[in-house]
Amino acid sequence: MVKIKFDIENIVLAVFLTILFFIGPGALFNHSIKHDYPYNYLSSDAFHHQVRAEAIKDAGNFRYEANYISKGFDSVVGRYPPLIYHLSAVFSYASGIETYDSIYFLVYFFVIIGVFVVYLLIRNFNKNVALISLPLTIIAFTLPPSIGFIYGHWPSLLGQFFLIVFAWWIMNSELENTYIPLSVILTSIILSHTSETVFAFIFLLIFFIIKSINRNIKKTEIKNIVIGILISFLLSVYYIIIFLNTWAKSESYSFAVEPIWQGNPGFYILGFGALLMFIATGILFSIIKLKESRAVVIFALAMLLSGFLNYIGFGLRSFQLRFFWPIYLSVFFGFGAYMLLKFIIKKWSMTYSAVISVAL
Repeated sequence: MVKIKFDIENIVLAVFLTILFFIGPGALFNHSIKHDYPYNYLSSDAFHHQVRAEAIKDAGNFRYEANYISKGFDSVVGRYPPLIYHLSAVFSYASGIETYDSIYFLVYFFVIIGVFVVYLLIRNFNKNVALISLPLTIIAFTLPPSIGFIYGHWPSLLGQFFLIVFAWWIMNSELENTYIPLSVILTSIILSHTSETVFAFIFLLIFFIIKSINRNIKKTEIKNIVIGILISFLLSVYYIIIFLNTWAKSESYSFAVEPIWQGNPGFYILGFGALLMFIATGILFSIIKLKESRAVVIFALAMLLSGFLNYIGFGLRSFQLRFFWPIYLSVFFGFGAYMLLKFIIKKWSMTYSAVISVAL
């Protein structure tokens, strides 16, 4: 007789993956990946990104903007971070669906994958915390955070996916030759949504300050970071030159205090409601873990801090980062709930974590 072994963790993950696709791209696309026209496009930005992807597909490259995007001018250098458009064109060719479907689907796909990368980061910290953390990420697919999808903030969402992958790299930065994935990840951030590079370096700075305080920095990490950054610069230098002469000038930094995202239903920390109690508890317990230099805890703290930089001039970019707060801060939610429940239930098991995750 064949014995079937059920792994409760994998069952919960499979169910959760199904839920995310159902309430995310499933609901938004009317449970169809192919449509006869741009479906559920709710802003001009969304159309703008789709049109640029279609133009690149038609031209076969992104050397120049299409003239119908540039007021009729020819030979206008393409100034947008190109990665999302190239991916959309390639996926469109490979799948046979139009770019207005391929670009929308890819954004959701990468965000969902990002949720599970964060899960792996938290799992390396604690399996039970990882399972309990999962439900909070669903908020990223509901209003108001989901305006990142429906209003067309797609390059930012893709950039934040690679920001999460960057945190995964930090967790493995002590290994030999990890400068290779680092260079790919950093280049991907720059070519997806360049402003996310700033948040990546904020996280990196905080991470190494904490590691310096704890006196556990290794030479291998420093070597990998320096080499990885240099390679990334060389790989993306063409676009960096374009960026410095376009976006960096048109949207240069200036100090401003913007507590409210004018004209947009932004996401604010009080939007978590009663769940904020568990998040705050998790932050308090996580401070103890800073002595262990846990990448996921430092990453969550860095993204929480970066989400408040709208008070010193980061405005739009910090508000965009908040789309992922339910994903970034899920470790605090899971850790807070887990530690509070441990006061009641002394002998804990994965079954309890799975039941709580499903119930939430």
